[in-house]
Amino acid sequence: MLKNKLKEKFDIDLENISEMGRNDNQGLIDIFLTIITSRSEIGKSGFPIIEPRGYESFLQNIPHLFKNGQVILNLIKIIRDRIEDIQEISRNECQSVIRVLEILNRVILTSSVTAPPDLWVIRHLISSMMNSTLKNYVSNENWFNLNDIAKIEKLDLNQLKYMFGFLFSRGYLRHKKEGSSNLYFFSDLEFLNSCNALAPNLPQNVIPSFVNALSKEEDLNKIESFLKIDLNLSKSKTWIATWNEVEVGFRFLPFVLALRYLDKNRELICGSNILAHELKLTPSMLTLCKLAGAINENNEVTLLGERMFLRGPGPYGIIHAYYPYMEKHLQLLQKNKQKMWVARGENVAASQDANARSFQKINQAIDQFCNDFNYKFNVFIEHAVGYGEATRQRLILSGEKEIQYFGADLEQSAIEKAMEGKEQGKLPQNMKFIGNADIGSPNVLIQGILEAGFNTQNAMMVVGNGFHEVRNQTNDKMVNIFKEYSKSGIIIAFTEESGLRDEDLLLTGWNTYHAGFKFMHNISGQGLRPALDIHDSKDENPQFSWKKCAELGNYRVLNEYTNRTRSIFPYKGKNGYNPSISVNYFCVPVSLKF
Repeated sequence: MLKNKLKEKFDIDLENISEMGRNDNQGLIDIFLTIITSRSEIGKSGFPIIEPRGYESFLQNIPHLFKNGQVILNLIKIIRDRIEDIQEISRNECQSVIRVLEILNRVILTSSVTAPPDLWVIRHLISSMMNSTLKNYVSNENWFNLNDIAKIEKLDLNQLKYMFGFLFSRGYLRHKKEGSSNLYFFSDLEFLNSCNALAPNLPQNVIPSFVNALSKEEDLNKIESFLKIDLNLSKSKTWIATWNEVEVGFRFLPFVLALRYLDKNRELICGSNILAHELKLTPSMLTLCKLAGAINENNEVTLLGERMFLRGPGPYGIIHAYYPYMEKHLQLLQKNKQKMWVARGENVAASQDANARSFQKINQAIDQFCNDFNYKFNVFIEHAVGYGEATRQRLILSGEKEIQYFGADLEQSAIEKAMEGKEQGKLPQNMKFIGNADIGSPNVLIQGILEAGFNTQNAMMVVGNGFHEVRNQTNDKMVNIFKEYSKSGIIIAFTEESGLRDEDLLLTGWNTYHAGFKFMHNISGQGLRPALDIHDSKDENPQFSWKKCAELGNYRVLNEYTNRTRSIFPYKGKNGYNPSISVNYFCVPVSLKF
């Protein structure tokens, strides 16, 4: 048996496994060896996949957030470095184990990017719960009915659904439906008993204070107060975050975003000493980094830390940009209409980080399409422009002699960031900007281009996660928006995260970024859409996929130029259901004959 062969050959030091809160170290390693000897193969998307029960066992038995994640990464490295030298294991067995190790390694590194934004959201939602009558319903160890609560307490039912659907997807609740009612039960009483509200004077946006403290040793009292954590004795047992981990994630997120603002995050590579980077780090900041597993006891950046510092700012920043909604979340629950908007200016850098790789693939697809069909465009548009990352890449590829560039955005702060890029020579000098351009109102963009003296019939538009920002979406509304763009002749290449069900998110653990992303877009009136048109037979008004909306909107979605990221499950989905995390769609108006 492969597991026994590995057990005989590996002398793994389990001393640090105590970080994971289990007394039965040998029992834990038995589970881990069972998992890594699960069947594996290469899936259709080219990524390795594991059998479902192997991944489920990993989620239910191997905590892997923060320090625990680094412990498992160390174990994976030990096994990976030695396994190919074991003669008693066949090549096929060896390759299967390596594939599983690759999956687990990716899942842990992914969790370092996807978990902190969700933990930041959880901390705010728990505070809303503790500051309202909701705490009376969740703490009585009974099922509670959202419909009844909304009626009795005069709370917004949709906001309740978004809130408890999110907490369910993060593993804290059980859920069932009775007719049209949603019932929930808090399954983790230890977690619930640890919860408390945030201090009323705590600022929602501490990034500026972190920046001042790290660079000028100012605002130190604010930061020290924010970093004070009362940790309890709870230990991690599964993938579900403990209260301690929620508290750490809540504080670590703005710290990393401050490093990104100071452009220091890319310097913090694995093995480097965090004290050697001209940062005015306080003891509390170092303690936070150690609790997060970002640095070791010698203040050296860990592999997990490098990942969080380098890849974290994109997802962290996109979620943190919704802090105005978290500041007023209790009022949203109480049906108090609030005028709020995403802090788009602070979100610009995050959007650039998050979309850079997608834009590379989109620009490659554009070049391939133009080459295959001898097609030339003379207008390049980037909607939801931000820093103009897609335009910057296109400028390098095509120059600006034969192309007129346009940048469009609803928010003036984003336009200003792009204009700064133009002044600095990072964006085309001929680039023109169209402000107050809601992507859901195509005429604003189209009219702006015509007034500038250009035609949209030979235009290429790139959109990075912008269509979901259309407010109060319906299927018909999205279809009509695409129809307007199609009528103008604009080819659209756009990237969008896939809308996932709460049940899907629960089964993925931390393997995707979608839980907090979906929640924030729900409460702000925006809408993610699924990548696949697979619906529950009981759903009378199924939400169309992005592809279906585009096709009904008189576009052809060309599969050969549409590319997808890895799927949400690292195993074969039930009945073939395993959508991609995000998709870059390439859409050509049906009026253009190719």
